[in-house]
Amino acid sequence: MVAAVLRELREETGLEGICGPLVGWVERMGIDHHYVIADFRVDVLVDEPLVAGTDADLVAWVPFDRLGVTDLVDGLAMFLEDNGVVPPGLFVL
Repeated sequence: MVAAVLRELREETGLEGICGPLVGWVERMGIDHHYVIADFRVDVLVDEPLVAGTDADLVAWVPFDRLGVTDLVDGLAMFLEDNGVVPPGLFVL
C-alpha cells in the first residue's frame, strides 16, 4: 500500500513524499463500482508547485479555514472530521 500511496501522490500532484500512518478508510459502492479508499498521512519532501493529474482539472492546497467554503467531493468533509484531520465543527454538516 505504501508504494500505491506514493505513486498516487506523484500521479495526482507531481510531488514526492514519505508515506505515514493510515488516517482512515471508506467504501463507495454503486451499481457498477465498489471502491475501498484508504487515506494516509504523507510528508511532502520538497515544496514544489502542484501539478494536477490527467484525470483532474485542478489541484490545490486548501487551508483549514477555507475548507468550509471549498467544493469537496461527497463525503470528504465528514471523513475529515470523523478521522480527526480537521477540528470538530469546521463544517456545517
